[in-house]
Amino acid sequence: MEQLKSQQEVIELLVAYTIALDTKHWPALDDVFHPDIAVDYAGMFQLDGRESSIEMIRSMLETCGPTQHMISNFRIEIEGDRAQSRCYVCATHAGRGLISRFLYFTMHGEYRDELLRTEAGWRITRRELHMSHRKGTMIAMGSGLWRYLWRNKAMLRR
Repeated sequence: MEQLKSQQEVIELLVAYTIALDTKHWPALDDVFHPDIAVDYAGMFQLDGRESSIEMIRSMLETCGPTQHMISNFRIEIEGDRAQSRCYVCATHAGRGLISRFLYFTMHGEYRDELLRTEAGWRITRRELHMSHRKGTMIAMGSGLWRYLWRNKAMLRR
């Protein structure tokens, strides 16, 4: 029973991540990411720490239109206070304003996470996004993506 309860808590945390993104409620990510998280989003963005991870997400999603991050096919292994999870993700990002009708970016892939149970609940300590398919253009993300890349020029050299 304890195993099933822990698995459900991890699923709820993963869903909380998608809701935070789609509602653009950035403070909610403090309850999803561990302060020392390491993130690799499909080899495009490698980040260390909760603050830099949230900054990157925020800069990309704040200037695009509506988003929808759907996750499914959860596989979760619990071992004490540590867990590993995998789930499919399909994320669609629409352009903003007039371009929202014809400019979008959709990605299919898998999140591969490592989690730690803390006193405050489960937190993601490592996240990898493995992208299997994408369609559309990242221009739909708006100017935030390009401003972020410009501010973090070292990322452009990777």
